[in-house]
Order: sequence, then C-alpha cells, then structure tokens
Amino acid sequence: MSRYRVSMSDYREWSNQFNALTKHHRVIAYSRRFHWPNSVAVKDADATVQRQVEDLAEIIRALGLASTDVVGHSYGATVVLFFALQHPD
Repeated sequence: MSRYRVSMSDYREWSNQFNALTKHHRVIAYSRRFHWPNSVAVKDADATVQRQVEDLAEIIRALGLASTDVVGHSYGATVVLFFALQHPD
C-alpha cells in the first residue's frame, strides 16, 4: 500500500473556466495541501477535511477577502461544503 495520498486532479482542472469566470469575478485557484505542485503526503500527514477547511479559511484571511463565493470540485467540493458550514459569513 502506498504511503502517499494521490489525486487525479488539482487546481489546474479549473484553467479552462478561468476566461469565462474572470469576466465577472476575481478568480483564485489554489493547490490544496499535498497536491501538485506541493509536496506529497508522508505517512501520518494531516490531510483531513478539517485541516483543509482550516487551510482555505487561512488563505481567505491572508488575502483579506471579506466575502467570497467558493467553488470546489470532487474532494475540493467536500472541503468547500464543510468550509461553508463552519464559516457561513
């Protein structure tokens, strides 16, 4: 069994939508923890949904965004769902 968590996709999945989305929105796509081009997970790495929700919240805080529309795909959609539940503002 591999000691790495591997994903079939990453933030680049959104590249085909950028042009359409940027006509009316500021678009920020980021690479989740342990996804390309970041380091791969090692044994016992914290890649839980909660850890990723906290990462997303910190990115939004660091960028100084008061309000956001957040979209996710696949596992990223799970992260976004839990983020929205924990941060309804």
